[in-house]
Amino acid sequence: MLMSAGQARWMIVLVLGLLVACSSRTAPLGGAESSRMVVNLYIEALNTRDASALAKLIPPRNDAKSEIKMRMAKFGGTNIRLQDVVFEEDYGPIDPLAHLKGVSDQGKYSETIRLTQVDARWYLGLGRGTPIIPSGQTPADINRSS
Repeated sequence: MLMSAGQARWMIVLVLGLLVACSSRTAPLGGAESSRMVVNLYIEALNTRDASALAKLIPPRNDAKSEIKMRMAKFGGTNIRLQDVVFEEDYGPIDPLAHLKGVSDQGKYSETIRLTQVDARWYLGLGRGTPIIPSGQTPADINRSS
């Protein structure tokens, strides 16, 4: 049985719609599942000089192009091997500092970087952008708690 031209168009629209819906569910998330994982992905991005991988570790709506460029120039491709990572919760558990120590092809490596958690994902606290308001809060709620 052959389809009419109208039925064929509807079938194509349906198939394309399903493909778009399925691909949007499986799109990779930015950030990482844990604070340690975001540190590991950061070091991997530096070692492989992968600026786009590093950009995926930046919080949503933040612009960190200049910071990414600076870190790539300083640490990119230096074969960093972490020996110690210490997390310090100076502002609380969702914005810890990560103190990184190790060695690289340039000698000793040491860096302290802010991490941040947004919607259960961990990011590098780099860049500036639109403030991210936790779910269920308004900007006024944030200002009152300061």
